[in-house]
Amino acid sequence: MSPRIPGSNTVWFGVSMVLVGLVIGYGVSVGFGGMTIAELVGVSNEPESVFTAYAAELKLNKRSFQKCMENGTYTVKIKEQMDRGADAGINGTPGNILVNNATGEAVIVSGAQPLQNFKNMLEAMRSGELPEEVEFAQNVPPIDLATDHIRGDKNAAYSLIEYSDFECPFCARHWPTMNQLIADDSDVNWVYRHFPLGFHPQAQPAAEASECAAEQGKFWEYADLLSEKGVN
Repeated sequence: MSPRIPGSNTVWFGVSMVLVGLVIGYGVSVGFGGMTIAELVGVSNEPESVFTAYAAELKLNKRSFQKCMENGTYTVKIKEQMDRGADAGINGTPGNILVNNATGEAVIVSGAQPLQNFKNMLEAMRSGELPEEVEFAQNVPPIDLATDHIRGDKNAAYSLIEYSDFECPFCARHWPTMNQLIADDSDVNWVYRHFPLGFHPQAQPAAEASECAAEQGKFWEYADLLSEKGVN
């Protein structure tokens, strides 16, 4: 029987803890099978952003969502939407264009106006009696039923296209107005397009986050959270 060395258990315990620490540190830095220790046990080693928090609330696939955000998958699409919105006459948010889907007639209804103003403009377009001072939109990108974000009946006779910014306080105030409009009149749908303003630092990442959520079929649910709870 080998002689017992005093304190040997303590020594070996200390050495074991050092080795475990080195292994965990290595795993955190380079990952195990593409995942860090933190991911393996479901704990993030970085503060959670509001965008990933909303993704978690909607039970989106976290890794897919984060990869989409990190890759800037929708940066170009959002810039193109903003550029084409500007070509159509949008110069602020919320910028709204009411479109007769049968004739292509399109008028600009700027800003977060009262619900009744939108109803009045819709009725004027429907009756063919638009006000003389109305501003017509030009070069409006056609609505694509497959790729545009549409709330309401996709085959509605009229569409209200909103060019918007998730950090814009007027857009947040406008959100329930749009929901009420399509709830009150099934003849019109709501088409959401991005127009993130440069002086709103969270507007661009919020727009990208909404598109990453759309990949998982949750654009409108995610957009509702952004509008109702904010982006900070």
